[in-house]
Amino acid sequence: MEQLDFAPYKLQADIIQQTIHQIIKDFSMFGMEVYFTGNVALVYEEVNRQLSGFVETLMIHDFNKLLALLYQIDLNDETIIMAENEHQDLTRHELIAELIVFQELRKVVYRNYYKNQKDMEG
Repeated sequence: MEQLDFAPYKLQADIIQQTIHQIIKDFSMFGMEVYFTGNVALVYEEVNRQLSGFVETLMIHDFNKLLALLYQIDLNDETIIMAENEHQDLTRHELIAELIVFQELRKVVYRNYYKNQKDMEG
């Protein structure tokens, strides 16, 4: 599959809803509740703020839980380290929160892409 540009998807209401649903689902598996007010214009700020707080707390108090969460989301050390080199203006927990949102967005876009391919084939 060709490389996808994810920027247009970040603004699509259905993709936003699916991404938030995926984030809520993954975080709830670890006992953390993520809330979304429904304001699509502020969705990324709202969710990043919450996730950043969760990540910071886990970094301090339960690093193993953080590692399990990142594994569940499929976010690895290599991706985090590469992003740290590119975004030195963010704290580590802010960066990881943004990477989580992006990874969840990627999952949703690819899931939809493959679903659409399957629907077109059969």
